[in-house]
Amino acid sequence: MLRSRAKEIFMRQKIYSLYKGRG
Repeated sequence: MLRSRAKEIFMRQKIYSLYKGRG
């Protein structure tokens, strides 16, 4: 369960970083 949440957070952080880098 914790791994699933960690993966979701990691993916969200990656997308956020990409979005911030573009903006």
